[in-house]
Amino acid sequence: MIFCDYLTIYQIHHKTLPVVNSGHVFSVDSDGVVEWDCMQKLDVEGSFSTKIRVSCDGNRVFLSGNVGRFNRSDNVFGYSVLQCVAIANKILGLFGLPPFTDASNIPLNNSVRQNHFRRVGVDGLKRDLAPNDLDMGSDNDAGFILGGAVITRVDLTCNWSSGSPGNASQVIRHMQGFKSGRFEPRSYNCSGVSWGEGSKFWYAKVYDKAADYVRHYGVGTVLHDAKIYDFILCSGVVRHEITLKSRYLRQNGLSGLSRWVDGMEKKIYALFSDCLDGSFNSDTFLEIPGRAGELAVAWRDGADLKKRLSHNTFYRYRRQLLTYGIDIAVPSNVTRINTRVNVIDIGQTSLPFWYSLPSVDVIQFCPVAEGQNSAKKLRIA
Repeated sequence: MIFCDYLTIYQIHHKTLPVVNSGHVFSVDSDGVVEWDCMQKLDVEGSFSTKIRVSCDGNRVFLSGNVGRFNRSDNVFGYSVLQCVAIANKILGLFGLPPFTDASNIPLNNSVRQNHFRRVGVDGLKRDLAPNDLDMGSDNDAGFILGGAVITRVDLTCNWSSGSPGNASQVIRHMQGFKSGRFEPRSYNCSGVSWGEGSKFWYAKVYDKAADYVRHYGVGTVLHDAKIYDFILCSGVVRHEITLKSRYLRQNGLSGLSRWVDGMEKKIYALFSDCLDGSFNSDTFLEIPGRAGELAVAWRDGADLKKRLSHNTFYRYRRQLLTYGIDIAVPSNVTRINTRVNVIDIGQTSLPFWYSLPSVDVIQFCPVAEGQNSAKKLRIA
């Protein structure tokens, strides 16, 4: 199941709309002239400490956040891009703002639509185009921005089941040696790996979902769901996330809403998922975490650890490794000891029978009780 884990979107309207923000930050020179003015976006808080950022300056409506996660206790599974847009539109409605729409919903003979068509050149300047210059049936090129809502960021996510927590660690270790496109991997101990950090086009990461869940919702906390946690832990769920940024979306014609139909999430995600298809050969010596695992591999390959380590350090790690059936005090016979290898089969995680996503059609938001800031905090009706 491929779903949208984050969405940033805006739309410009040629009519006066309600102003929504959390104030302004501006700079004034010595003569009292405002040098610059920056509108602060409003943090809309839902249940379970979820937040969405919303703003409107009277014409430009903006929304950003993990829309599918909003007002939900977990985000193990989520919604498609267009379903997230539908949820976003429900949130906009609470502020009296119009919904995000696709350019195809604007009549061709409407002069308002003509003003929506622009082209961004390589120099960054926006130039108006006549409607006749555009082929609405084509993908257009990298610079065309259609007249509806414009998506500037989409995160596509997929959960992969490896079978056990140990297998999940091994998959991540394997990925830490995998080069994705032109990007080198960046490792985060045994818990994750990323590619393309800082890129203006796309960024990807793989991490242990169970460890991430505990980091956000520790065992014993109010938001911790033992049933969900046991599922992702025992299934060895590894999460793969792809962040598609504005340049990638523009150059591939994915900024408009109409492109996210017919399972586009799967088609785009497939371009990045080759690193997770198939099986992995796992060396069980590498399942030993941290420095102890490194020493176990060195011992297996014939290193004399007693000469390399201090007396206290040697016997400290010897006690740890004895729990794995390895005695580094006995020299290994590298011609006799075989590398213990097992094959890990991974596949996309299916929703368990007891897990259900709220239907987008029935999701409704309403202000909280009297006395609270209804503009900043919402709940599901």
